Amino acid sequence: MSSERFDQINDTSVAQLAFDLSHISTTIVMVYRPFYDWIASWYRQLKAHGQVELAFADWLSVSQMEGYAYNYSFTTSLHSRYAAHFSDVKVHVMGPDMMTDIVCDDFNAANTCVTSRKAKVMKLNVRAESSPHECLSSLQLQTLRTISIELHRAAYGILASSSFPASDFDAKARICFGNPF
Repeated sequence: MSSERFDQINDTSVAQLAFDLSHISTTIVMVYRPFYDWIASWYRQLKAHGQVELAFADWLSVSQMEGYAYNYSFTTSLHSRYAAHFSDVKVHVMGPDMMTDIVCDDFNAANTCVTSRKAKVMKLNVRAESSPHECLSSLQLQTLRTISIELHRAAYGILASSSFPASDFDAKARICFGNPF
């Protein structure tokens, strides 16, 4: 089973799901997306659905960042919620090799793994440069970086090994994070 909606079920429902699946060998596979990337994506989703009209830099206040950082659905909170009821919870960092890693490491699908490792994954989600008014202020950038590092360190306990992707953060900062689709 796969759905982004699994991030929205409460503790009681996770407990019920664990009970319902207790006779089946179950592995929970989660994807960790660095906070700075996640918050920009969340903003774009809200904007696409008409739920926000502000430019990213105007929308992303310090209190907004802090509110979303410790949100019930961010990866570290989700991991805790599922790990309380399931013994096999795996987390992968979102990236170009994520699906291959899941197929090879978690599903042990040998043939698909070999094929996947040979295939080249193209980045199709490239965004255009944004206009200057969408860039974040120094305070916003510093806060976003600090929160992202803090959450990355919290996730580090979940992940086998992963350093904060500073080069990716800096590249996104140069294109101002919140640029449109």
